Amino acid sequence: MQWMVDFCTPEVDLIIKSRTEGIVREVAEAIFSRTEVRGGLHYNELFTSQPPTRRHKPISDGGVKLTFLGHASFMLETRSINILIDPVIPVRGEHYADDVISYSELPETINYICITHNHHDHFNLETLLQLRHKADKLILPVNNGGTIIDPSMKLIAQQLGFKVIEVGDIEEVEVSDGKIKAIPFLGEHGDLNIRSKTVWYIELMGKKFLFGADANNSDPVMYRHVHKLVGDVDVLAIGMECVGAPYTWIYGALNTEPVSKDISHSRRLNGSNAEQAYHMVETFNARQVFLYAMGLEPWYKYFMGLDYKDNSEQIIESDKMIKLCSDKGVACQRLVGKNVTFY
Repeated sequence: MQWMVDFCTPEVDLIIKSRTEGIVREVAEAIFSRTEVRGGLHYNELFTSQPPTRRHKPISDGGVKLTFLGHASFMLETRSINILIDPVIPVRGEHYADDVISYSELPETINYICITHNHHDHFNLETLLQLRHKADKLILPVNNGGTIIDPSMKLIAQQLGFKVIEVGDIEEVEVSDGKIKAIPFLGEHGDLNIRSKTVWYIELMGKKFLFGADANNSDPVMYRHVHKLVGDVDVLAIGMECVGAPYTWIYGALNTEPVSKDISHSRRLNGSNAEQAYHMVETFNARQVFLYAMGLEPWYKYFMGLDYKDNSEQIIESDKMIKLCSDKGVACQRLVGKNVTFY
């Protein structure tokens, strides 16, 4: 069904909110009758009288709850604040209903949404539009001037009705129970002049979390300087899609003439391998490590296009990383689907 309205039409939020709050049938009929609808599906087929059975369970003690929501998405919660990082929220398919955390299990209000970089599996408008009615603020990395290769996430988000905080490297935002700091993000963008990317350091209730996303630790010295600013961390989450697509996979259409395969394949959108990732573990003396953002979940295949085998380099390198950590007594886990940890 195609609903021919602008993304910022107020009725869009009303329909999205009805997922958890319900909507009067007459109100829904009035909304759809006022606008053009195309396609063979009737809007009545999108609704049910059965409310969601799976709901958000707020944290009850004085600690921090860390929830992995799949792919690159984490949620941090205390009793007074919740923060989403790179949300890409799946819907429940009948074949994996118990493997995902979906929209009805999110808090009624999301205080902050932090985006690491402007790739579709991190800055995901499909998800963000469905969170807009409950999101207070988006925190985004500063832009490089809005060039075509590095469009401004701030302007995009503001156009869609979000309240935005834009931060540069090492800038921080004071929040309830702690702070959020932007850390430099190296690599993963084919050596292109793209500034709209950051690694998020989040401190809550004295616990320290570093969400590295797809960062490629190509300059270990930099993280030694960062360690002087933030100290040791309790949790390091780092993506290990260490092969990465050729840069032309996303940016090829912006070239004015054909690019040779040698050049395209030498500048990849890759994250850290085991050696690079483990150096971050040693640098920050991480007590726990999560490997994520690898496209392992089958329900993201429609936009990830990854298909691993046991001998895939990403699996080999992440297995190597798990062993490196294990040998040093550091808990390390490759995340798939969902995971909840309390601190």
